[in-house]
Amino acid sequence: MADPELVRTLRQMARNGASVCDMVAAISDTLRMGNDIRLPVIEHLRAAFGLKLSELSPVGAWSFFPGGTWSREEVERHVKPLILSNRSKWESAE
Repeated sequence: MADPELVRTLRQMARNGASVCDMVAAISDTLRMGNDIRLPVIEHLRAAFGLKLSELSPVGAWSFFPGGTWSREEVERHVKPLILSNRSKWESAE
């Protein structure tokens, strides 16, 4: 289950224009679970922004994670527009 305080932090980060990769780093820093925390990261992003697992799969492919091959730019290009286009939904969830 996603941490409600962390979910609020992620939404505020998005409001302030933070990158998806910065949000992933914030989740990692907060949870302190090691390098391969793909599932908890995706769980928190789903809870924060109401996105589907398939929409967030690029996050798990980021080179930040062991075995990931996607660049920061690729992750941003695919995921950031989805977060922004879903803003009315996650803003009303507060």
